[in-house]
Amino acid sequence: MDISFNQVNKTTVVALSGWLDAAAAPELKQALAQCLDQASQLVIDFSQVAFIDSTGLGTLISFLKNVEKAGKEMRIACLQGKPLRLFEMTRAYKIFAIHKTVDLAIKSFSP
Repeated sequence: MDISFNQVNKTTVVALSGWLDAAAAPELKQALAQCLDQASQLVIDFSQVAFIDSTGLGTLISFLKNVEKAGKEMRIACLQGKPLRLFEMTRAYKIFAIHKTVDLAIKSFSP
């Protein structure tokens, strides 16, 4: 899995690429933890994620709890294909703020 960061105004966009599975989850967990220290608004861009398994989803859920505990906000953008189906099957879409595009996710934050 490749992870890159981009700053758009006050929002940190975390772009993921590849598979978010048990092998990639520890790397993502570490990268997101470092990012949380510096950002108050995060968007996780799934446009290049081909697959996510339950471990990857668990990592995101755990991170969302940490984000909320820190009084910060997180959005997910560009879910499609297999990752979208996992969010639908597990009903994870009920706990995450999900947007069709990164731009819409950024605009959804309170001014």
